[in-house]
Amino acid sequence: MADLYRKHFMKQKMMERMLWALAPATLGSVWFFGLRSLLVIGVSVFFACFAEWIFVRKKGGKISEAALVTGLIFALSLPPKAPLWIVAVGILFGMVFGKMAFGGFGANLFNPAIVARAFVYISFSKPINADWTGVVNGALGGFSKFIGPDIQAVSSATPLLAFKNTGEVFPYMKLIVGNISGSMGETSAVLILIGAIYLIKTKSADWRLMAGMATGFFALSAILSLLQPELVANPLYGALSGSFLFTMVFIVTEPISAPKTPKGKFIYGMLAGFVVVIIRGYALFTEGTTFAILVGNTFGPLIDEGVRYFEKREKKVIAS
Repeated sequence: MADLYRKHFMKQKMMERMLWALAPATLGSVWFFGLRSLLVIGVSVFFACFAEWIFVRKKGGKISEAALVTGLIFALSLPPKAPLWIVAVGILFGMVFGKMAFGGFGANLFNPAIVARAFVYISFSKPINADWTGVVNGALGGFSKFIGPDIQAVSSATPLLAFKNTGEVFPYMKLIVGNISGSMGETSAVLILIGAIYLIKTKSADWRLMAGMATGFFALSAILSLLQPELVANPLYGALSGSFLFTMVFIVTEPISAPKTPKGKFIYGMLAGFVVVIIRGYALFTEGTTFAILVGNTFGPLIDEGVRYFEKREKKVIAS
C-alpha cells in the first residue's frame, strides 16, 4: 500500500503537516455529526485526486498531496447532509477551474477549495445552506450513528443564521466546544485552534496571515457592532461563529494564492477580515468567508506589487 501511494503521490512535507493539523477537526466532524462525515470526506478527497490525476497522468506526473488537503478542507466546509453528487461536482469544479486551469500545483491564482465552495454555495443553495443536521448525543457521539437528527427550524439552525434572522445568541461554551449545528469541521473553536498551534509551531503556516485576518475582523467588528449591533455581532461572538476560525487557520494561510511579502501577507489577511464583516452584516449571504478569500486572492498579486513599490521608495528616501 505504501509503495502504491509513493508511486502516485508527490510527497510534500508542508501538506502532510496540514493534514495533521486538520485531524482534530476531522475527528470532531464525526463525533458531532456521525459517520456520514467520513463518506463526504472520502468522496471529496477521491474526486480532488482524480481531477488532478486526469491532468498529470499523460506526462507521468504525480498527484500532489495538496490535492488531499484541498479535498479535506472542502469537505469540512460542507454540512453533514450535503448530497454526495454535489460534493463530487463541487470539488471537480474547484480543482479544474481553480487549480489545473492555471497550470496545476504552484500556479493557481485562487484557492481551489474556496472556488469549489463558492460554486456549490451559489449553484446549490438549498441543500448546502438550508438543510442542517443536529449534533449526535451519547457516550460514543457520532461514532455510534450514521448521521445526526434533522433540524426543523432552519432559520436558527446555526449561530450565524440565528443571529441574522432572530437576533438569538448561542452560549459561548457551545461555540468553543462545537456541539452545535453547522458545517462539518467548522463548529469547534478548540479543535481548530489546536490545528493552528500545530501549524505555527511547525512553521507550516505564516502567522502573519492569521494575525492580519484576525486584526481586520476584530477591528471592523468592534466598530460596527457598536454602531449597528442588530446587524453586526460583537467581535468574539462573530469569530466563534460560522467558518471564520476555520478560514483563518486553514484557508487564508494557503501559501500559493497568498502574497509573498511579509507586509503583504498581513495586509491580505486584514482585507479578508474586513470583507467577512461587511458581507455578514450587510449582504444577503449569512457567511462571508468564501467571498472574502476570493477577493483577497484577486488582489494578492497587486498587494505584493504595492508593498514592493513603497519599500523601494522608502529605501530611496533613506539613501538620499
